[in-house]
Amino acid sequence: GDEALNPPFDFTLSGSYNRDNFQDFDWFNPFNGASASNTGAFANAPDSRDADIQAWNLTVEKQVRNVLLSIGYVGNTSHHMANIELPNQARPGPGSFASRQIWPTFGTLYYQDYNSNANYNGLQLKAQKTFSGGLSFLASYTWSKTIDDSGGTFVGEGGRGFVFQDTFNRGADRGLADQDVRHRFVVSYVYQLPFGVGHRYMNQNRVADTFLGQWQVQGITTMQTGNPFNVGQACNRANTNAGALRPDLLHNPNDLPHGRSHAAEVAEWFDTSAFVNVCPGQNGPFSFGNAGRDITIGPGEDESDFGLAKEIPLWSETRRLQFRAEAFNLFNHPVFGQPAGTAGVANFGRIAGTTIDARELQFALKLYY
Repeated sequence: GDEALNPPFDFTLSGSYNRDNFQDFDWFNPFNGASASNTGAFANAPDSRDADIQAWNLTVEKQVRNVLLSIGYVGNTSHHMANIELPNQARPGPGSFASRQIWPTFGTLYYQDYNSNANYNGLQLKAQKTFSGGLSFLASYTWSKTIDDSGGTFVGEGGRGFVFQDTFNRGADRGLADQDVRHRFVVSYVYQLPFGVGHRYMNQNRVADTFLGQWQVQGITTMQTGNPFNVGQACNRANTNAGALRPDLLHNPNDLPHGRSHAAEVAEWFDTSAFVNVCPGQNGPFSFGNAGRDITIGPGEDESDFGLAKEIPLWSETRRLQFRAEAFNLFNHPVFGQPAGTAGVANFGRIAGTTIDARELQFALKLYY
């Protein structure tokens, strides 16, 4: 847990033990005989502090009959968020890592600092109708952008796996946040069909009410664009001991034509020719990639859940039977997972699975008494 990483520091030691040598391990002096090169340390910045957030919004609302319409701007900015640095990262170049490290005789140094930043700006539209006339609904649309320069650390914050490219140039990692969603539309609704006793139509016919009355439909539909993801590369182009190296960028990877078949999208979600997996020779060149962080947008979501219910009165006013039929992912739209994002490997750009199951149907009977 995070308590093991409290300041001032936490040491780690890697070793290999078997039945022949485990009795030689000194539990009271675990660093006995260990070299500094295979000893790691985690340190917390001495001026650690909680992150601070400033938020603001402006909303205008208007009631049109029984529908509330609103338009709003929402923004916030965050500072002093946690991030991980590796001050002993070898600089790009030929030769051994140690020859280009600040502390060449020591192992990996993790340093948790608190100087990351983020901001969010969004336009929000909403239409809401409270239940009347057998209908209620809530429809909302958001157009937004989220930017940060760190996905957090590996102990629980943010992306929980974010790795910089160059620890000495963290500004190069400023880009879209992993949770950025540019467009999102959601509508939910409940509608009582106007048939049967107590409704506009067929309200005098008990037989018609038995089959056609007391039906209610409800559902929720979500449509949104995809989240960004980072593209790395297979070759250690900088010849360094740490960091998530990125390839070189030739053109916009998100410019493949729309309307392609699902098979074509699965085989190549983005334009893989936009990236170059640079593999240096013996004499280089050794460098970091010029591709930005999180510049490629993954698959979006188009999902509708739908429900149908009917109340069936029984032999007394307090007893009734409810029938429900529900469909999840009603139109069976595939919601793909993120594609493979490592340039230079065989499956680069290929999608391996989905994040939401195929259509599911369920039926239920519920007795009230």
